[in-house]
Amino acid sequence: MEAPSAPQLAITVRMFVQRFSSTPRGARLARKLALHQLNDWGVPYGGDASETVALIVAELAANAVTHGRVPGWDFELRIVHAPGDGRTLGILRIEVTDTRGERHQTPSARSRTRTLSHRTSAAGRQYA
Repeated sequence: MEAPSAPQLAITVRMFVQRFSSTPRGARLARKLALHQLNDWGVPYGGDASETVALIVAELAANAVTHGRVPGWDFELRIVHAPGDGRTLGILRIEVTDTRGERHQTPSARSRTRTLSHRTSAAGRQYA
């Protein structure tokens, strides 16, 4: 006899992908648009999660601009958000891919990726 299976909830995973020029202005714009997109997804400006994302995007974008700069090439910002259950904001994945020519041999060398698994309760407490 099979055990009854628990119903699975449908999850909407949201994605934001944008290319930016490999300039300090492009890095600044990436940070601002990331925060704007998160606010549209229900992660409010000025909150702990928003501030953490701002720092991570700023650092990764600055690294892409500084170390991956190739004239005429851009860097790409990708944010994936799996919303939480109402008590948490959910899970965010932040990726910044630069365009360094000598790094195109393998997918792992092509992308510099950091993952943020940041869950914040309504009271502002963080847990993983």
